[in-house]
Amino acid sequence: MELVRPRTSTAPTTSPLASYWEPLSGARFVITRPEDSPAMWAQYLDGLEVTYKSFGVESALDLGAIFHGRRLPAFAVALGPDGQVVAGVRAHGPLESPDEAHALIEFAADPAGQSTVRHFIGDRVPFGITEIKGGWVDERAENRRELSNALARSFLHILDAMDVQFGFCTAAVHAANRWSTVGGRPIEGLMPVAYPDERYQTTLMSWDKRTFERYCESDQLARIRAERLMIEVQGDLAPVLRAPRLVGLHA
Repeated sequence: MELVRPRTSTAPTTSPLASYWEPLSGARFVITRPEDSPAMWAQYLDGLEVTYKSFGVESALDLGAIFHGRRLPAFAVALGPDGQVVAGVRAHGPLESPDEAHALIEFAADPAGQSTVRHFIGDRVPFGITEIKGGWVDERAENRRELSNALARSFLHILDAMDVQFGFCTAAVHAANRWSTVGGRPIEGLMPVAYPDERYQTTLMSWDKRTFERYCESDQLARIRAERLMIEVQGDLAPVLRAPRLVGLHA
């Protein structure tokens, strides 16, 4: 299945929040905002839609809802040698209420689990928490494994750019191991739920910037540190700080 590629340049219209070179995948990662990089955002959404359709879970994707009444403070994409987007992920937040999290919808079939997720988010709102959503890697990309590992590391750089302490994402159980390599931790006592349908068991992984290094794989941690240094040396990191309040839920 072919990704739809806009013909417009993917160059940001203003400076990105952060950017860095990832040598193993041969990609440049850019963390930016939709309003600052509309062509990158369009390619990210194209790839997201293709990925959901390839797994037969397009019913869980509501592209219209992503735009309606929302400001997306940050998203990260990987640019291939031709400058086209080959992977991406987005972040919603900082959340001001658990009700803004799409994870509550995903755990709706388990009231006890949903309550656990609600309390987990609510307890962390004062310290800054963001929901990470919609990660994908182009199935045709070279070095796809390296791209996937690098995309997982970008989660921590997004938290830095958004100036929050905590992040979380829902993920299929079979994919959770990838996120654990960068310090993602399951919520104790939270059981997986069938979402978006019975083919997938979905769990929740979380990050705390104070402690994630304890749980990272050593190679991933070394690369996170190197990428952070690259961002600092370039002077690219420009925290979003407290973005305007989000409205509603996110697909």
